[in-house]
Amino acid sequence: MGRVIRRLGLWLVLAGPVGVVVGAAVAFFDSGTDDFFRATTIIGGGAVGGTLAIAGAFAATATTVVGRSALRRTGGSEFLSGAIVAYGVIATGLVLAWTK
Repeated sequence: MGRVIRRLGLWLVLAGPVGVVVGAAVAFFDSGTDDFFRATTIIGGGAVGGTLAIAGAFAATATTVVGRSALRRTGGSEFLSGAIVAYGVIATGLVLAWTK
């Protein structure tokens, strides 16, 4: 159980800042409003990105814990697999959030 919590903490640290920054950047470039409303849109985009980062961290943890034996058997990278899952959740969620 300690290993799972440690991995979740690792993925939260790696995916959290990326999700917040990318969410804020997407909101900034998508916003077509004035300064005050652009600021609130950026804050909202950061919140959406952070939420997606938390979901991605949980998904990456589950993927690396469940697929650990298969990854080791085939010589795969747990870090690369987790990164693809975590950042894929962030990217897919932001595309869906800002698709009109």
